[in-house]
Amino acid sequence: TDMTERIIPVADLRYLHAVPHIPEKLTPATGLLSDTLSRPLRDLRISVTDRCNFRCVYCMPKEVFDTSYQFLPQTSLLSFEEITRIAKIFIAHGVEKIRLTGGEPLLRKNIEKLIEMLAVLTTVDGKPLDLTMTTNASLLAKKAQSLKDAGLKRVTVSLDSLDDATFKRMNDVDFPVTDVLEGIAVASHVGLGPIKVNMVVKGGMNDQEIVPMARHFKGSDVILRFIEYMDVGASNGWKMDEVIPSAEVVRRISASMPLEAIDANYTGKEDEILAAVEALGKKPADIRHILLTHCHPDHIGSLTALKRLTGAQAWMHRAEAPLYRLAGVRPQQGMHWRHYALGLL
Repeated sequence: TDMTERIIPVADLRYLHAVPHIPEKLTPATGLLSDTLSRPLRDLRISVTDRCNFRCVYCMPKEVFDTSYQFLPQTSLLSFEEITRIAKIFIAHGVEKIRLTGGEPLLRKNIEKLIEMLAVLTTVDGKPLDLTMTTNASLLAKKAQSLKDAGLKRVTVSLDSLDDATFKRMNDVDFPVTDVLEGIAVASHVGLGPIKVNMVVKGGMNDQEIVPMARHFKGSDVILRFIEYMDVGASNGWKMDEVIPSAEVVRRISASMPLEAIDANYTGKEDEILAAVEALGKKPADIRHILLTHCHPDHIGSLTALKRLTGAQAWMHRAEAPLYRLAGVRPQQGMHWRHYALGLL
């Protein structure tokens, strides 16, 4: 077959999935959106476009996403009004943070308008929505002020190397690293921080940049994160021997700049449970019964984690049963107040 010929797909997998059934009446919002383990989900990522002006070798390699690649037509993208409606529904079910992604979200025309529409939304507790964006920063220096003015809170920037030649090999469109660094600087200046920088580490291509990246951002307000090279669905030629494990990243940095563990930015429910149990002077094995005295959606994740850690039975007043039944708790009429009742429940 002549590989220079353009191939027109007979079917597009993006359109083969059946349209989900939309009920006439939506389920009333409870403030709780949970996974199959009844853990609350608070973050939502919304892709505003499938297009990107980079051809990063680990994400959208040029061999697959070439000039003949058929991206979604404008009519297939969610409109700003549709995105806002979806955001409102998720917020009503407990989402507190929305991250705008792509492709490259800054390629979406009038993205500031969407940010304005989302920035006025509040959580079920009446708090401002945590509105963030992940970007390659190619347009960030030009748009940082308008994004901030529209209501964007923070940005996360993808940056895989400080060496210009290496960075250009990674993005595969000859984009200079100085422009990304300028975007980070401008974003920090206008208040889109704390800024996070994600470095995808691919063995044999940019792993020599681990220590220089750590040294560059050391002492700054930028939060640097190292991402293991991942398989993104048979389009990036993923190989296990090109993966640099996180432990190796830590070892290399520590060899040049000794590392000290710090408190996590986020704690899981199990971490919170263990801390609460220790504060009571007890061990998880000491907890045999849990008494639920009032109901709140956040408690479902705590309850699920506590049951998993301790194997304890959970008790409640019958009036509290509907929500907690989601976590597999049985309503009981007889309450025994000698059972342990942890404050976080």
